[in-house]
Amino acid sequence: MLHYANQSAYDFRVKNQDGSDIQGDMRNSWGIEWIWGGVYRLVKGVRHDVALPGKAQIATQIVNAPLMHIEILNLGTAEYKRYASWFNSVGSDIFIPLFMETTELMGWDLLEWTGNVREYFKVKEYPTYLSLLYFQSIDDFNDFEKSPALAAFKRAVKQILPEGISYKWYVQYRLWDIHRKEVLKS
Repeated sequence: MLHYANQSAYDFRVKNQDGSDIQGDMRNSWGIEWIWGGVYRLVKGVRHDVALPGKAQIATQIVNAPLMHIEILNLGTAEYKRYASWFNSVGSDIFIPLFMETTELMGWDLLEWTGNVREYFKVKEYPTYLSLLYFQSIDDFNDFEKSPALAAFKRAVKQILPEGISYKWYVQYRLWDIHRKEVLKS
């Protein structure tokens, strides 16, 4: 997963031929195929204080949270519109702060697909929205799954979607390695 601080940093990377050359070399020399590479932009994000010590809450990065949970909803268009309307007007304002206060959730991001995908990726269509939830460990994630706050969220969702939410993706990834560099000032 590549993270860019803002759109101009991403645009700079795309215009910089070195990255594309490296990916092309890997594909041609070693037979590496790039499968998934949709570009998403941050719509909303919340950070716990310990996830960004000394930083503003609006920062897009997160530290001290080596477990990422990814959710992509599997809803039809009508159901998704009902859910999104409820979540954007009520759900996120009530439940995300509740999760941050009462569980071990370190951060939450809602991302929207920009429609951008490079020509060398096999997958060309991507889910419109995805959510990233950050935790310190799989135990913290499992505790979140059993939390009264998440149970209350699921009960509230059933008021607008009687069948509840089904997921296309519901997966956890543990951080294996990280490479960071300072952001270039433009």
